[in-house]
Amino acid sequence: MAGSSRPLLASSTETDREINWRSRQFESLSPKANQLFVTGGEREYDHWHSWQAVVPDKHELLLTITIPQADAEPKVIEKRLASGKRHVQMQLKPNKDNTSARLELRLDKEKPEVSELPIQLGDRPEKHPPITHLLNPGDSARVLTRTLKAPAGSGTVDLKLLAH
Repeated sequence: MAGSSRPLLASSTETDREINWRSRQFESLSPKANQLFVTGGEREYDHWHSWQAVVPDKHELLLTITIPQADAEPKVIEKRLASGKRHVQMQLKPNKDNTSARLELRLDKEKPEVSELPIQLGDRPEKHPPITHLLNPGDSARVLTRTLKAPAGSGTVDLKLLAH
């Protein structure tokens, strides 16, 4: 957040007085005051995904969920989240016979939005790896792609940082 001197992430490189190690796979993040920090991914339980974001002052986070439709334009759900710490949770779960799916979207502590969708989900990937992104104003990142059996195509979740 603008004006804050606290790092978003800190790591100790000393495990005790006798052992000093550095992970070659760890890169510290040094976000700028106008960058979006987002991390998250698939949760272990019941088709849930979760992302946490820090939206910089004087910026918004645009969340776009796009779902193909059989005989129409894709269904697009867009939500704007103001600056600050934000939490996005989404469940995309097939019904019992996989003839449709239920989408539940939770933004921060707002009341969940639930939609029944006339789609058949494709096979669930083994794992969606967790993501961490730093986005500049105007940049976007695709944080989830889910294949569909019907209609053919993929549903997507994208995040974009907008400046006021």
